[in-house]
Amino acid sequence: MKRFIVEKGKQSDWVLTDTENNVVITWTNKKFNDTQKVTLLDDTPTPDPTKWARVMREIGDYLSRYHREKCV
Repeated sequence: MKRFIVEKGKQSDWVLTDTENNVVITWTNKKFNDTQKVTLLDDTPTPDPTKWARVMREIGDYLSRYHREKCV
């Protein structure tokens, strides 16, 4: 199973699901930094700050590399 899944959203323009960490991020097309909303799935506890920073960096790296046109 792929770790990151990017799909067209219903209420937002884009939805990224991180299947490894149970994180969903939604954002408006080309306005990622201004409109991103992070949701944890299934009452997943918030990771410790160090892991949380790593998870968010990896998501940002993935989007920048493979879906930049949707973010900026």
